[in-house]
Amino acid sequence: MTKQDLKDYLIEEAEFKPEWVNNATPYQLVDAYLKYNGIIGYTDDIFAAVGAALDIENLQKNILETFTPFLEN
Repeated sequence: MTKQDLKDYLIEEAEFKPEWVNNATPYQLVDAYLKYNGIIGYTDDIFAAVGAALDIENLQKNILETFTPFLEN
């Protein structure tokens, strides 16, 4: 799945508004996907587990610091 696939899924399948999807952070996109699929309250735990598996400390913080400056412009 690409980022665009995820955005398309949220818009077409989960019926999120395109404006929200296109302005969401990577964390928000994943959180919305998980919530739509009934996985509520575990987003931080999932980021932590994936980060550990990939040897990326604090994956959520890393993603936010990497992508937020691009989203603000």
